[in-house]
Amino acid sequence: MPLWDETQHEPLLETVVRLSPPAPALDLGAGLGRDSLFLGRHGFEVTAVDHDETSLKKLRLLSKQETTPLSFVHEDIRKYEPKNLFNVVICDMVLHFFTHKEILAMIAKMQRLTVPGGMNVVVAYSDKNEPGKRPYLFGHNELRDRYLGWQIISYDEKPTPWFVKPGETEPRQNQAAYLLAQKIR
Repeated sequence: MPLWDETQHEPLLETVVRLSPPAPALDLGAGLGRDSLFLGRHGFEVTAVDHDETSLKKLRLLSKQETTPLSFVHEDIRKYEPKNLFNVVICDMVLHFFTHKEILAMIAKMQRLTVPGGMNVVVAYSDKNEPGKRPYLFGHNELRDRYLGWQIISYDEKPTPWFVKPGETEPRQNQAAYLLAQKIR
């Protein structure tokens, strides 16, 4: 079984690149920047936001090595309030670290920060995972239902790719909800 490569971008972004010309994009919880770098390579003006300075330092180095220009913001995404709107807002494998109340606020923020016709890409663990390990797991269709009034381009609840956690030897999968939605003009 092939294992997940942590440098591999979220496949939903390939659809974003097909549907949108290069434009401003926001990657909330960018981590090591796999999604930021992918969009940056395709000409998007990406702002990568993360609270972990170590991850952002690594991403800055990768961005410089690849000559893929990105903007970086070292801040908790729950507190981050940009002055401008974005054509693409990504929140990939981050929301399940927050409480339900924080998640609702984050989804509202992502939607508010998206221009009409812009897209949100959201990936988060679902309640098909073992309970108690994360503050909140999305129920069946719950993420999709938070985007009522948006055009749902793609929605799926399925296993993540196989991966091995640091310090472990056995591969595992989690269950996640995958959403690509476009704000109605």
